Amino acid sequence: MSRSVNNPPSLSPSTSYGSSLIQSLFFWSGALVPLPSIALYVFSPGGTVKYFNGEVTPTSKFWCSLAASGDAVISALCWHVLLMKNREAVGSEEVKRLVVRVNWVYSLFHFGAFWYWHVKGQKHKNPWLYPMSIAVSTAALLAWGL
Repeated sequence: MSRSVNNPPSLSPSTSYGSSLIQSLFFWSGALVPLPSIALYVFSPGGTVKYFNGEVTPTSKFWCSLAASGDAVISALCWHVLLMKNREAVGSEEVKRLVVRVNWVYSLFHFGAFWYWHVKGQKHKNPWLYPMSIAVSTAALLAWGL
C-alpha cells in the first residue's frame, strides 16, 4: 500500500502533520528521557544527591530513590500512548489528554521543587532545565490537554 505525497504517514493523530510530529516527539521524550533519571535515582541515590549539592544521608537517599516512582509513572503513561493499538479512536484522544495533564501536574511539582531549591539553597548545574521543562509541559497542556 503506498501513500500519496499529500497524505504522509502520521505518527500520532492530530489536525495537522506538523502538530502530530511535535505531539509524537512530546510522547517519545516523555517515554525515554526519564529512564536515565529513574536508574540514577534507584541505583545511585547518593550520587544524585551529591550532583544537586545535597548532603548524603540515609534520609536523602530514601527521598531521592522515591522520586524515581514519579518519573516511572510519566514514562509508563507516555509509553501507553505510544503503544496504543488504535491511536485514532475517539477514546484515545481522551487518554492522550489525560497523559498530557498528568505530565503537566508532575512537571509543575517536580521541576518546580528543583527550581525552588536551586533558588533557595545550593545552586544546581543546568538550572535552566527547570523552567524550560515547566514551559514545555505547559505548552503541551495548552495545545493538547485542555
